[in-house]
Amino acid sequence: MKNKYKFNLAWSDEDEGYIATCPEFVGLSAFGTTPEKALAEAQVALKLFIESYLEDGTPLPKPEIVQGYSGQLRLRLPKSLHARAAQKAAEDGTSLNQYITLAVESRVSGQEVARRISQEVKNQLVANSAPQYRKFDNIDLYGGISVGKEAFQVANTSSEYSN
Repeated sequence: MKNKYKFNLAWSDEDEGYIATCPEFVGLSAFGTTPEKALAEAQVALKLFIESYLEDGTPLPKPEIVQGYSGQLRLRLPKSLHARAAQKAAEDGTSLNQYITLAVESRVSGQEVARRISQEVKNQLVANSAPQYRKFDNIDLYGGISVGKEAFQVANTSSEYSN
């Protein structure tokens, strides 16, 4: 039987190796010192999972369909935004298509960077805080800290000094 299940592969610092997982089968993971070994082990685990499901009469999960993208999309904009984008593209000496592509790329990349920076700041705050403050469930770098069901707002303490 040819399976069409996908595998995710990630490096694990803790295990010092690669971990392969199959999203459709919760709990399926396999370790390998190389990506190839992790995927080979995951294939073996998948075969065992499928056999177990079939023996128990449990329906197999449907494989996730990998969406193909053509690189083309239809975009509707308000006329005023379309005009502003076209004007900015002309000012930059690029086509409107290239300008919009760069804008989307910048937004997507910026969100990924912001997420990583936010996580690192949270990790540092927790690591460098006194033990009594490590009970915070969630630190929201954009204004609040929540502890259990209580939320605290962090006041903006910045001020400007004039001479």
